[in-house]
Amino acid sequence: MREARNRSLFISIAVAVATLFFVSCNSSEDPVPQHTWLVSLEPAGFATSGQIIFGAGIIGLNELADHVQYDARIYRMVYRTSFNGSEVEASGIVGIPVDFQGGLPLISIQHGTIIKKSDAPSRNVDDYLLFSALATTGMITLIPDFLGFGESEDIFHPYYIEEWEARPVADMVKAAVELMADSAWMWNNKLFLTGYSEGGYVTMAAHKYIQEHPEEGLTVTASAPAAGGYDITHMKDYFFSLETYHEPFYLAYIFQAYKNTFGWNKQLDTFFQEPYASLIPGLFDGSLGGSEINARLTEVVRDYLNPEMLETFDTNPEYSELKKALMENSLTDWVPEAPMRMYHGTADITVPYDNTLATYQQLIENGAGKNLDLISLDGATHATGLIPMLKDMVPWIMEMKD
Repeated sequence: MREARNRSLFISIAVAVATLFFVSCNSSEDPVPQHTWLVSLEPAGFATSGQIIFGAGIIGLNELADHVQYDARIYRMVYRTSFNGSEVEASGIVGIPVDFQGGLPLISIQHGTIIKKSDAPSRNVDDYLLFSALATTGMITLIPDFLGFGESEDIFHPYYIEEWEARPVADMVKAAVELMADSAWMWNNKLFLTGYSEGGYVTMAAHKYIQEHPEEGLTVTASAPAAGGYDITHMKDYFFSLETYHEPFYLAYIFQAYKNTFGWNKQLDTFFQEPYASLIPGLFDGSLGGSEINARLTEVVRDYLNPEMLETFDTNPEYSELKKALMENSLTDWVPEAPMRMYHGTADITVPYDNTLATYQQLIENGAGKNLDLISLDGATHATGLIPMLKDMVPWIMEMKD
């Protein structure tokens, strides 16, 4: 999603009855159950089935409206996870349908790129209704903030870094499972993952992480990553080949995240020309959005990136750390064991369609076979691909959720 996401419409979902909120209440008469992952819940909103049906109809998403059956409540969740060897608290929003009878599946929905701290789902619930509205279909719906936002906003967001994008998603799912164990609801052991743009990358990274860590007790039922830059080395080649790039903040975000997360001592002028190398750290303090940062940068690639890096990246030892990090955080070295549908607009020039195609082909070569599908969204750009993706994804998930 451009500058972070395709803005949703109205808000939504939630956890139903007071017994769910009980787990976050501290009372001398009713001791709080001890949890490994779940820290707290607090109410954040409510949506009726009528609101969701109306809103879905406005944007032509009848595929969602056809499955809406319940009202929903939304809560802010705080949970435990880890980052760079330390325990941290993270957050997101969780929704559970009201008056649902039977076992509930879980779906974790990963949002697109955000930079402003105020744009985190748990800080800005109203903007995430289109995603969270899936709770009204009879699913527990999770939207993680990601590390660097919400409860963990003192961390610089580890943008496109596989482990620290994936692990907090899995840990939020585990917190939701604990929540259900203390409530009147039951998990039916089905887990779905989906997301768009950065959320597509995080979705695939989380699917891979959960599959590779069966000891953590989770199994992915199916995933639907969309428009993500899964092969980051391929993304680098794409950026370096361009004369201009209309979202220069993306490149700065990646370099700054890698530098901070991995503790590199290199100065930013190793990667960027002045005055941009000196400007970039101050632009990512969490007060600005992508378009505001873009206005302070340049779209001309050769005026923006260090010419030496452009010319000698593959041979110059100065860039060996970055080259290794891009390879290690590319999601091309695994085979999905659960069904996965990859979605991408063929006219996308923000995150190019060819990146998804190259990743798909590599996963097929790795042995993915019938578990993997590529759904090409003909003529869709990065900004227009979300709705056609949802029109296919929602019915697909609905067929498997019960």
